[in-house]
Amino acid sequence: MNNNKSNENPVYKVGIYLEQNFKPSNGIYMNIASYVHDNASDEQNARQMLETLLDGMGIPSSELQKMAELLTEREKEPTSNWITLTARGKRKIEDYIRELQAKRKEILDAGKDTADETPIPTIEDIMSEIPVFEENGQYLNTWGATDNYNADYELSLIRGLDYTAKCSPGHKLLTDIDWDEGDDPSDLDDPMFAPPTLPTELEVEESMYGDEIADYLSDTFGYLVNGWAETSRVEAE
Repeated sequence: MNNNKSNENPVYKVGIYLEQNFKPSNGIYMNIASYVHDNASDEQNARQMLETLLDGMGIPSSELQKMAELLTEREKEPTSNWITLTARGKRKIEDYIRELQAKRKEILDAGKDTADETPIPTIEDIMSEIPVFEENGQYLNTWGATDNYNADYELSLIRGLDYTAKCSPGHKLLTDIDWDEGDDPSDLDDPMFAPPTLPTELEVEESMYGDEIADYLSDTFGYLVNGWAETSRVEAE
């Protein structure tokens, strides 16, 4: 298990390690990692919880210990506390939950499925997942409506527009990112050519500056950037 991925939070590191090395199971490994992170009282307790939850998987003792260390290396704080929703983001989540509830009712009323193992998420449930599944300033995930049917579309949340987040160790925060999306009106009028919704807030490693940041942003998103503001991790929190 690689313990040096400084650009990933502990929950994500552990979840990805399990997903890559063991058969995926509907995101259950991310849920296990998040649960242990939020509830373990100390490293020993985290180790015990992991041994119980991952019993029978044949994970080496040394790897379990590394995971326990990762999940208790920072202050104990629910992952939902890392996130602050904007009014737009809260509205999008509320709409998504309502549509999930409506689809669930339709399916159950028709007797097409059960919902014994698929609770409808709360706003807090979704907020807890954002730090785990965020990639390049965007959270994308499809939640289940019933045991065998998912929502009709992915919930998409953009950092800086739908939510803001605490800065991870070893990183600094870019805010007010000004993307150069072009100014050809024909592009904007045609959905086929209109630019995607890009994040206005992102984390980058503390060692990155100037042109290196600009190159990273353009390489990652495919758009040039006109400018941004920088905030250190301490200032961001």
